Amino acid sequence: MECPGCQFDMREHELDGVMIDECKRCGGVWLDAGEAEELVKKAPTPREALQKKKLELLRQWQVAALNPRETDRKCPRCPEPLMRVNYKDIPGLQIDKCRSDCGMYLDKGELEKVRLID
Repeated sequence: MECPGCQFDMREHELDGVMIDECKRCGGVWLDAGEAEELVKKAPTPREALQKKKLELLRQWQVAALNPRETDRKCPRCPEPLMRVNYKDIPGLQIDKCRSDCGMYLDKGELEKVRLID
């Protein structure tokens, strides 16, 4: 599969029992529909330091709202363009999502943020 972020080949690997696609060049991750929810369920319970990081991220995100907008990135599963949206309507946690619900593309570091929020 071609990375929506840099067009390099993505490789599939397992993370906490979920098969995800990751780009070794840019660090982006493609999650098929439903995989984000599975990874959130299987995320380790935040320790005190992670809980503080989570609260700080949530404070930062409150000031960075975004209306959905089309990007120049394409879904690797269908011909639709990816839409830049707030993940679970959290202002500031912006991801690229297929408008046909094939899945989502996360830039480097965004997967860790997604797993911290639930």
